Amino acid sequence: MEELISIFSEQVRIILDEGTDIFVIETMSDIREAKAAYIAIRDLCKLPVGVCLTFDANGRTLLNNTPEAFAVSFDATDVSFIGVNCSVGPDSMGDILRRMGEHSSKPLIVNPNAGVGDQHFCIKDFTGSLDEWIKSGARIFGGCCGTTPEYISALKKTLSRKVPLKKVRIKEGTYLSSGSRVVTIGDGLRCAVIGERINPTNRKKMIEELKSLNFDSVLESARAQIKSGADILDVNMGVAGADQKALIKRSFNLLSGAFDMPLCADSSDDSVIEAALRNYGGKLLINSTTADLKKSTAIFKLAKRYGACVIGLAMDEKGIPTKAEGRLKLASRLKASAKKAGFNTKDLIIDALTLSLSSNQKDALETIRTLELVRKRLHLCTVLGVSNISYGLPERENLNQMFLAMALNSGLNLAIVNPSSDKMRSALMSMGVILGHDVSALE
Repeated sequence: MEELISIFSEQVRIILDEGTDIFVIETMSDIREAKAAYIAIRDLCKLPVGVCLTFDANGRTLLNNTPEAFAVSFDATDVSFIGVNCSVGPDSMGDILRRMGEHSSKPLIVNPNAGVGDQHFCIKDFTGSLDEWIKSGARIFGGCCGTTPEYISALKKTLSRKVPLKKVRIKEGTYLSSGSRVVTIGDGLRCAVIGERINPTNRKKMIEELKSLNFDSVLESARAQIKSGADILDVNMGVAGADQKALIKRSFNLLSGAFDMPLCADSSDDSVIEAALRNYGGKLLINSTTADLKKSTAIFKLAKRYGACVIGLAMDEKGIPTKAEGRLKLASRLKASAKKAGFNTKDLIIDALTLSLSSNQKDALETIRTLELVRKRLHLCTVLGVSNISYGLPERENLNQMFLAMALNSGLNLAIVNPSSDKMRSALMSMGVILGHDVSALE
């Protein structure tokens, strides 16, 4: 990815030297490639940027990206507009634009060609799709292959008679994405699951493999977690003495190529987080930052620049407050820090923090109360590392299961668990039915 960014940087420097007012990245068939071009531009200037992908008749790019994943990947960045160019004929672009518009607040651009293969669209046919484009959210219009000044003139004339519509309503929720899959958090329908098993802590085999740049255990763990129902894969490359930036780049490349699950970068090192952000073609989840102002500001700036979600821990340099009200205060500080950094707070997910019952049995109920307070007073999504509750105790799976059920009943949006655990899956599925989130169970 860095090599690709470097190649695009050469082009950007030349364009800047010659003089330009705006960059348009277009006719891309891969989100990662488009992101590399975007990063190259942002590394060198702050000029406005637009991004267009090209799609086939099935609504996918050549490398299987979807309109939804594309929209989510760039919505959290500072690009000025996104859209579609070239691709299928103008009569087939409405649905692609609609799917983008439901997942992005950005203005949409449509630059169709004048036909594909033997199919050619006359000027009347070309402008005949305008109503559908506008209804789908398009606000910027142009032409691509085969179009002429006459096409653009007719387009402008027809547009002058149209009444602009209000922006398409974005579907509620906080989004994460890979290149082809979108996961929604906090949509009121279900609790999403982060698989926690790609982590070398206390896993001797994985540590030894990673030291020798062998990622077999990482891929095996990913495969097993996805099969068990994980929506997101947490990736921790915390191997002492190893180049963690190199490990996370390689693991992200392998995981993105083999699976379509969104990824979560898990590290306390900002440089490792940035390496992950620069090598990912979707909208990443960052795990995590604290309410320490210096640390949170740095992470929020990174997340804003590259377009990511952030897990914010309800703790600061003094530690974890004993009471829920103290954790709420730190969550509120995180929200304020995010706003000050220009980061969209809907992409902030608060970790109410799970402490082991072996140290203080009252902590569990304070965590549950924190979930409720964050949801009701701050209107933010929440996450928990569930298995921490039972650390050092017998009957861990039973404790984890019951704690997860209580957290779900208190509005938990995202659970970091071992998805291969039968009891974790049972709690998620059972509570989904009890809380009315799994309507298909009653059909």
